Amino acid sequence: MEFRQRLAEARIQNGLNKSELARHLGISASSCIQWESEDNKRPNIRNMEKLAILLDVNFEWLATGRGPREFAPQVSEPSATYARLINEGEKQILECFRALSEKKRQALLILLDDSKTGTAMSNPEPVQTD
Repeated sequence: MEFRQRLAEARIQNGLNKSELARHLGISASSCIQWESEDNKRPNIRNMEKLAILLDVNFEWLATGRGPREFAPQVSEPSATYARLINEGEKQILECFRALSEKKRQALLILLDDSKTGTAMSNPEPVQTD
């Protein structure tokens, strides 16, 4: 299996499209498209590391196809970096949040912050969304 196929498989398994993957990595969507194209372009080492962490796969498997697909930390490696620390409900909320426009995200963050401090109902301020 080629790199582009491993990347596409891991990306799809994590429910991400190429644009979402690019946004999480802070890069252009065209870079992600090139990585999965038949041109066989590859990310630099830093982006490869970010991909492995984001997609929860073994770095060596993603980069070379060798070793186990799933990440299994060695004794000396910190597992928290790679661990999925959220439950299914939190994952669903995060997926919905990521699907929102930037304006709607900001409005939701304001609402959540206000509800945390108890001011959501006492000081309603309309927020314009798209």
